[in-house]
Amino acid sequence: MKIIMTLILATNIYAADFNFFVSKIQSSCSLENTLIIKKTFLSLIKDSTNCSNTFSQALLAQCKEITCESVLNIYFDSLNHGSGNVIGETNESN
Repeated sequence: MKIIMTLILATNIYAADFNFFVSKIQSSCSLENTLIIKKTFLSLIKDSTNCSNTFSQALLAQCKEITCESVLNIYFDSLNHGSGNVIGETNESN
């Protein structure tokens, strides 16, 4: 029961972040299959310091309009989306 509640909570926490991430990536790239975007997002949850994971590399290969830096910026923006941060505040972990 405890594991199920943890999974539900984790899913709810990242759902809005994921939707924001997908919409921003899709506004730059017209990818019909969102699976690569989802897997990129999940990989960035594990390690958001670079784009060396397989899925980020695949996303960058499929979408020439974005760079690793822009993917990381969109990821951090998605985490801060709706968090109440002050406009103009920078994310010091970049």
